[in-house]
Amino acid sequence: IGLVYSEQGAYNKALDNYYDALKFANSKNLNSIYNNIGIILEELGSNDKALSYFQKSIVLSKANGDEIALSDCYNNMGNLYLSTKEYSEAEKYFKLSLELRLKHGNKNGLASTYSNFGTLYYTLKKFDLAHEYYNKALPIAIEIGDKKEISINKIHIGLINIEFKFYFYWLHGEIK
Repeated sequence: IGLVYSEQGAYNKALDNYYDALKFANSKNLNSIYNNIGIILEELGSNDKALSYFQKSIVLSKANGDEIALSDCYNNMGNLYLSTKEYSEAEKYFKLSLELRLKHGNKNGLASTYSNFGTLYYTLKKFDLAHEYYNKALPIAIEIGDKKEISINKIHIGLINIEFKFYFYWLHGEIK
């Protein structure tokens, strides 16, 4: 139920449901609940609390040997650091996530992490790297039918192409 509320943007209701779920959690699903609480807390702007829940999820994921959950958490921590403009930390956690997602062939996760790398490099105005990562994410998103990732990546590839076009025209003196 927490996930449904989260998708609807009803974050406080989602958070209440996840806190209730903690009462019934076992060691197998507790890390997922912590991770989801972290996501919602980040959406609500409580970044320190979100980080705390992500860290709890990491500890449990490692203890359970659940590298898929661990990759999700690393990716979410990367997003948190991206949103707080701690770009080197974001890159570090995206790399950790990517390594595990490649190891396990997690296509949904790969599309997301590649896209997140694209966003990181776009934010840093490293358009060549951003373009490379969005172009890695797009075919995977198409293959798995993830419409949200498809649209995110196509939009960003288009924005980068616009940036390159303006740069090209500026370089050749056609824009002053």
